[in-house]
Amino acid sequence: MSLANTSPVQPYPGEALGSLLVRCAWGRGETVSQFVRSIWGKGDLMTRDIDRAINLGASQAIADAISLPLSAVKGMQLESWMRVRRLDTRRHGYPTWITPVGVYHRIRLRYGQLYCCQCLDERACCCMSWRLSHRWICEEHGNYLLDACKHCDMPFIPYRHDSMIVQRCGWCRRRLENKVTRGRPSLAEMAYQIHVDSILNDCTQDGLAKQRAMHQTLTDLATKDTRF
Repeated sequence: MSLANTSPVQPYPGEALGSLLVRCAWGRGETVSQFVRSIWGKGDLMTRDIDRAINLGASQAIADAISLPLSAVKGMQLESWMRVRRLDTRRHGYPTWITPVGVYHRIRLRYGQLYCCQCLDERACCCMSWRLSHRWICEEHGNYLLDACKHCDMPFIPYRHDSMIVQRCGWCRRRLENKVTRGRPSLAEMAYQIHVDSILNDCTQDGLAKQRAMHQTLTDLATKDTRF
């Protein structure tokens, strides 16, 4: 199926696949589930963790439909990001550096999808980096990333009820807001996040050893530190 008769929607740098599909569906006046079923009729992809990985056939169908190279569609999935960095890409359970979202039908039960309200205000899309377990700061706006609605404290579900586009909670339907309760990240915290990024981008053997050690350090920190 080709959507050549519609205006193509181009991905933003670092955008997640589900985010692009939501924007494509919005432009056509459809729900994302309707849009995806029109492309791939072999199961509802939106009941899966589409940002983590989908199979090659579905990736090719999406690429053909929205006129993108297959490599671009695969590059919007976290598994491709991990493969480039030689990280664990296990099919069952969650890989080391990716946050679980607890997909159940079309909702998400766990707090693994982070977001920045200011980013959504400026550009309604979800970044792949918002699913990386070491990222808790928006470097562009200098805010802590959020993982829940500040009104009902339920997980952010960006692809349900067009929550990402209209910036409203998929549970209580109230406006997503950046209520600051923790202050702003320190320069040391921001520098630490950048330091972890640099380790993950080092694909040498020495870099892989540093990745494993860093993940253990962060796991210990998250277990003991009351801020997590």
